[in-house]
Amino acid sequence: MRTRGTPGVVRDPSMFLAPLAVAVVTAIAYANISADVLIHDDRFFYPSPSPLDGSAIAGFFRRDVWGPATGVPGLYRPLLLLSLAIDTALFHGSALAAHRVNIALHVAATLAVYAFVRALLRTVPAYGPRLAAITAASAAVLFGVHPIHTEAVDSIFNRSEILATICALGALGALWRWEERRRLLAWSAASVLYMAGLFFRESAVSLPALAILLLALMRPERGLGLRRFAPVLLLLPPFLIYLPLRQAALAAAPLSSLPPLGENAAPAGVAGRAAFTVASLAEYVRMVIWPHPLRVSYEDYAGGGVALAVLLLVGLVGLAVVAGRRAPAVALGIGFFYLALVPSTRLLTDPGVEIAVGGHVLFHPGLAVVPLAERIVYLPSAGLVVPVAFGLAALARRRGAGLAVGLAVALTAVLTPLTWTRNAQWRSSLALAEAEVRGGPGNGDAWRMYVGVLLDQGSNAEITGICDREGSAHPRSAQLQNSCGSAYSTVGRLEDATLAYRRAIDAGLVTAGHANLGRTYARMGRAVEAEAEFRLAADAEKDPAMHHYRVGQLLERFHPDRLDEAAAEYRQALALREGYAAAREALRRIEGR
Repeated sequence: MRTRGTPGVVRDPSMFLAPLAVAVVTAIAYANISADVLIHDDRFFYPSPSPLDGSAIAGFFRRDVWGPATGVPGLYRPLLLLSLAIDTALFHGSALAAHRVNIALHVAATLAVYAFVRALLRTVPAYGPRLAAITAASAAVLFGVHPIHTEAVDSIFNRSEILATICALGALGALWRWEERRRLLAWSAASVLYMAGLFFRESAVSLPALAILLLALMRPERGLGLRRFAPVLLLLPPFLIYLPLRQAALAAAPLSSLPPLGENAAPAGVAGRAAFTVASLAEYVRMVIWPHPLRVSYEDYAGGGVALAVLLLVGLVGLAVVAGRRAPAVALGIGFFYLALVPSTRLLTDPGVEIAVGGHVLFHPGLAVVPLAERIVYLPSAGLVVPVAFGLAALARRRGAGLAVGLAVALTAVLTPLTWTRNAQWRSSLALAEAEVRGGPGNGDAWRMYVGVLLDQGSNAEITGICDREGSAHPRSAQLQNSCGSAYSTVGRLEDATLAYRRAIDAGLVTAGHANLGRTYARMGRAVEAEAEFRLAADAEKDPAMHHYRVGQLLERFHPDRLDEAAAEYRQALALREGYAAAREALRRIEGR
């Protein structure tokens, strides 16, 4: 086969077979997630309720992601919402099609990893184009099939991780390709991709640091002075555009009236956050090396093992420093991993963190934080592919490409079945919840997930058995206690229901807990106590629209002579939140009397 326009030059088949193999193997590893189901967070966001028009698209840039769904503000990802709206319009809300889009995006991200690593390998003359392609593909496949990525790929909502990674790798690739000869083009392209990445997910904020690290370690001959890295300032405008838009959107979101899902208190103070962060960084290393058991909820994670975590961190950072000159790929991989993780650690996501100038808040992380999450490792793990690829290339040069490829094939054969197993668990809410309980039997949030699924199925007898065993062990799991109360109430165990609702209130589920307790008291004939609980629920509600709705409920239920006032409260709720279904139905009920 001859290259077009270059007579007599034979194209090496590895140049196109290598990326083809990467794409095919990665797609096969995730092929069994293609199910027409919506579970976990996907149920709240897909199909998108927003029309694909200019007004809705502009609205994506003015709203918090989770606020309208749950009242827990803290995420600003307008381009994710746009992608979900596009899927909804193109595929008429088909979950199967949206899952397939996620697979395609993951394949694209894996190919971006391949292209980036191959470009780095080709700077080493001893490796040559063919060896660079083969070893880059061998390393990229490990990224593609790694089970730690199942949460990002299997969840339609979590595609933000994939899209932000594509943007970050595209920006780094543009810098690597054009920075020497066409600096303005390189940094301008990186700037555009940086803005897109930020609007997909907050973790893209680490791109400037990653760019400096890449050029300093892999092209040190160009100098390390300020003049060399002055163009990084071109990445500042996207950040300055993004930051106030994000802050305005989060500030406009309703205050949370929901408790955290975890049972452990958040670490207090700078020292507490630092210790928790160091421990979590070590846990992320463990996840990549030993991805078992895989879990969706790490709400039971409380840190711990800080001394060993510090030793691991110091050891890896020390290795990066020592390897800086002789093995820069090792230093780049370690540095990339940690720099990409920092924006998602408690150092920056704790609700107590705030940056303000002159009384104006420039940054606040919001409330939607998690202690750990496997999806967060998606971008950081792309950096670890670099030292793996260089290690395989060095092995191939000394012992032959067959040994390097064989090692990658063996690791792929180990990782792919784990990925298939996890994909199968993501095919139904029950299978995923059962896996969570097995993976973290001491995690109250895992039991919350499991009980929630059973509640949807109406398996109240089974739920009460679980609550009898696990309820007292997890008094701080508010949502679990609330679900237990619902099940107890349904089967007629009203005294147990009141105890569960009291636990839910004590754990922070104030508004829903008081309202549910009020309903239970009403069933027990304790009208005075029931009205008092409904009033407490209304008083505790922080969302103005929901406050009016709860006041309307109070008036309608306990003061039938004041239905006009109840209707006025429901109208107020609808005025504050257009399309508020519960308020609209309540208003119809009153008007129909």
